[in-house]
Amino acid sequence: MKLIFCCEDNFGLDVIKKLQLEEDDIILVVCLFKNRFSHISIKNFCKKEKINFFLLKKKKKNIKKFLSLFLKLSPDVIITCHFNYIFQNYFLKTAKFGCINLHPSLLPLYRGQSPQHWPIIYNDKYYGLSVHFMTSKVDEGNILYQKKILKPKNIYVYELQSNLRKFYFHAILSSLRLVQSGLKGEKQNKKKTIYKGKIKNKDFTINSKHSVQQALAIIRAFSHPYCGARYKNFIIWRANFVNIKIKKKNGLYKVNSKTYLILKNKAIILSDYNEI
Repeated sequence: MKLIFCCEDNFGLDVIKKLQLEEDDIILVVCLFKNRFSHISIKNFCKKEKINFFLLKKKKKNIKKFLSLFLKLSPDVIITCHFNYIFQNYFLKTAKFGCINLHPSLLPLYRGQSPQHWPIIYNDKYYGLSVHFMTSKVDEGNILYQKKILKPKNIYVYELQSNLRKFYFHAILSSLRLVQSGLKGEKQNKKKTIYKGKIKNKDFTINSKHSVQQALAIIRAFSHPYCGARYKNFIIWRANFVNIKIKKKNGLYKVNSKTYLILKNKAIILSDYNEI
């Protein structure tokens, strides 16, 4: 099948490298412009392997050129993976068998941007990924493939993403073969839909209303490679629960060269943090 692959980071590049070894033909790789460096490794790989490359910028002139290229190439399937761009119907119609997207959540949970944080924040039992047909609405199409993984209790977001990354290629290849066979996928359960938009400051900010368990969840969910959890003038990257009760006001305390965050008379010890 003739494929157009759209991505914006090395998660997508991993898949491209393996996918080009299959029987399918990657006729174009599209990379969304984030900054002048983010797409370089993808562009260089495409140049080396003689794969057509297009850098998409969110400007009218560039988007018209983008659509013209899609119509000219007439792909069988368009694949997106970590691609923060909503295709309109006229784009979706350019692919013979349809367009599919890999979304790193168990849809219909956590539609929208940055779904990887929420299974940690909400202490979900499972996390996972989905491959679905694309529509003009965000992450709403029929599901072709899902991978469900038991979530370790104290997992950090970097570990969660690394675990998911191992399944990206298999998920996309399996979905391609299902599309090729004519499968239309399963409808999502609208009653279970949770939509999450762009991350806001309040999402990664710890306040006095939080328990230490909630604070730890925020720290683990927004640690490296993200912005870190915030408490007043501190950025917190890693912490652990301390099984002691302390009758002190909420706040940060230094005791014997160790830093503790006290919330509701319980404590966590900070092992990696910065003061702003």
